[in-house]
Order: sequence, then C-alpha cells, then structure tokens
Amino acid sequence: MPSPKKLLLKAFVELEAQSTEHTRITHGENGWIVSGTDCVLVRPDGRTNFDTPQQAFRVLAGVGIRSAIIEWDGLDALTE
Repeated sequence: MPSPKKLLLKAFVELEAQSTEHTRITHGENGWIVSGTDCVLVRPDGRTNFDTPQQAFRVLAGVGIRSAIIEWDGLDALTE
C-alpha cells in the first residue's frame, strides 16, 4: 500500500474540496495528524503532526474547514 501524499495547506485544501470524504484528525505516535483522501497535511516546518487537536482545529478553521472526524484510539484513559 503506497504512503499517502504529504501536502502543504493550500494543496491539501484544494484536494479535500474535491473529496466526498471527511477530513480526519487522528492520534498517532508523535501527536495529532490531519489526513484526507490519500493525503496528510504537512506543516511549513515539514512536520506532519500537531501537539494538540486544538492546534489542528485552528489551522483547519483558518481555511474554512469546520468539521472533521476525530479518532483517538490508543490514548491512555484518564481516571479521576
């Protein structure tokens, strides 16, 4: 299976505008990753991850993407 394309924000938004799938924000080994149809969002510094989902929300909201599917499989449970 080929690796997803790594796209900067402008190219990511253009590709996602043509897609019928929702953008996804998933928790990975190194943080939160924004992905679309066969692509991942690359930040200007070359990283593909965000420290918090809120960082990803702000970037997406800044370009008009107001909804995404969020997946967090593998996070440790918080107990009170």
